[in-house]
Amino acid sequence: MQKIATLLLIYALSCFSLMGQSYSAPGKQKVISLEGIWKFGLDPSSTGISSNGVQIMPALGEEITLPGSTDQAAKGYRTQGMTSLRLARLFEYQGAAWYEKEVYVPREWQGSNIELFLERAHWQTQVWVNEHFAGERESLSVPHRYPISNWIRPGEKNRIRIRVDNRVIHDVGYTHALSAETQTNWNGIIGKIGLRAFDKVYIHDVQVYPDAKNKLARISLVIRNPGRKPTNGSLTLSARAGGAEIPSRTFDVAIADSVTIFTCDWPLGDSVRMWDEFHPVLYDAKIKLTCRSGDVTSEDTRALKFGVRTLATKGTQFRIND
Repeated sequence: MQKIATLLLIYALSCFSLMGQSYSAPGKQKVISLEGIWKFGLDPSSTGISSNGVQIMPALGEEITLPGSTDQAAKGYRTQGMTSLRLARLFEYQGAAWYEKEVYVPREWQGSNIELFLERAHWQTQVWVNEHFAGERESLSVPHRYPISNWIRPGEKNRIRIRVDNRVIHDVGYTHALSAETQTNWNGIIGKIGLRAFDKVYIHDVQVYPDAKNKLARISLVIRNPGRKPTNGSLTLSARAGGAEIPSRTFDVAIADSVTIFTCDWPLGDSVRMWDEFHPVLYDAKIKLTCRSGDVTSEDTRALKFGVRTLATKGTQFRIND
């Protein structure tokens, strides 16, 4: 029995380790961490929003530390001992909960694209910034990201209020993301929590698809331009692998809409460094975007790692790198 309990503890710790994976930060990105003490209040009857959608939750009388969950903060309903042949949480809660924090945003963020980033929330969130509704997100596995430039007041304190609802939003069946035997149906926000400021044009997402056969990496970028002002720029790719420099490449980029998807092939040279479990060589890559529209220059960079390998089958075997 003790051995089983130890294994369950190791598994639980590994789950929380996965939930706290960090995101890569662009080089010019400005970040304000929102980790720490937040005002807090449970709303089991969902009375904090009126019938016409207006947020009416009164002042929150409790406090909670984020990142974290209501279980960890002893918020909710105390469980009455073991209810089945599994470990049980000390405190359970299912319903809406409110989180609020005031944060000073520096004056130099004026004119920036500002985003609220919640790495893991469980599982529906709604956000108000300075009493203005900023939107709603639903996800059990990817960050909740909110563009909030329209309501942030740089040079002042700003109030951010988040409603997290961990009731069954959609019928997804009995899943690891909700079941009491694995993650549990927790309420809260974990991982990275913060405000991020970008220039007028910035990199929203990067995907790398290595191609060992053709000795290249296919790069796919999502470039955001909320102002929709047409602009031209350049994209520079550079990398190192095992101490060796990879030839850098520069591409011209034309950005005409609020979202531009740009793809390119990046030759990795004749001596491609392959990844395997015995020699896990990774490429340390840097992607830099520079754009200019009139007298306004925008820059953004992303640092990321990727490996190159082939995976195939031969008869009844899987083969890596042939």
